[in-house]
This record gives sequence, C-alpha cells and structure tokens, in this order.
Amino acid sequence: MRNAFVSSLFAAFCLLTSVADAAPGIALEGGRARETAPGQTVGAGYVTIINATATPDRLLRVASPAAAEVQIHDTSMQNGMMQMRLITAGLSIPANARVELKPGSMHLMLVRLAKPLVTGNSFPVTFEFERSGRLVTQFTVESTGSASATEHR
Repeated sequence: MRNAFVSSLFAAFCLLTSVADAAPGIALEGGRARETAPGQTVGAGYVTIINATATPDRLLRVASPAAAEVQIHDTSMQNGMMQMRLITAGLSIPANARVELKPGSMHLMLVRLAKPLVTGNSFPVTFEFERSGRLVTQFTVESTGSASATEHR
C-alpha cells in the first residue's frame, strides 16, 4: 500500500513538472498595425514580445497573409538623421525581458501588402522563435491618428 502511495505521489509530481515545463515562455501583446492609404504597398506593425523564462530566445522570422514579406527593422538616430536598417540575423529576446517593437525604434515592415490595411480590421501574424517555436497573434489595424502610429507616414 505504501509503495502505491509513493508511486502515485511520484507520478503526480512528474505530471505537474511536465505541465510547468510545457507552459509557453514567450507571449505576444498589443499587436497592431497602422492603416494605409489606397495603393500603399508597405505598412508598419508593432507588438511587445515577452520572454518570461530564464533562457534567452531569438525571433527568427515573421510572416502574415496580409503581406508578401514581413521584415524586422530598427530605427535609430545617426549623425543627426533617422536611419532605418533591416535586421537579418534575427532579433535577440533576452531572458525575463520585454522587447517592444514600436514607432521610432524596432518595428515590423509589412512589404507588398495584399490589400490596404483598414482601421478596425485585423489579420494574423506568425512569429517563429528559435526555442519557443511558432506563435500566432492577431494584429488590429489602427487609424493614422492613434498615438502608436507615428512612424512611416
């Protein structure tokens, strides 16, 4: 009887441990894009990536049916001029950190849009991480007058 109790206790511990290990460590928050004008072929997207684990991760690629290509860009001030560069080696996501893709900083470029981005609409975006695998989130399209839509006018 005692062996059965110990075996059950051990099985319960293993089950709880495996459930905790299976919990996702990366979360995506606040996915949004700025509305585009008719005929505009490029848009911008923003999101916060949250790594709640003790292990760093790397965003390898991003894709969406809303655009032929989704690129990760970084904007910075160099010699008094704003410069934008394509990040091709992936984006490092430190352990226990938040990485904010926002206007005037790192952000997503939606290249060759399938159709204009219209305020109030939403579309899926797939993020592929080195360790955490694929995560899909919905981006909501905001008007150009919103506080978060101040880049790429």
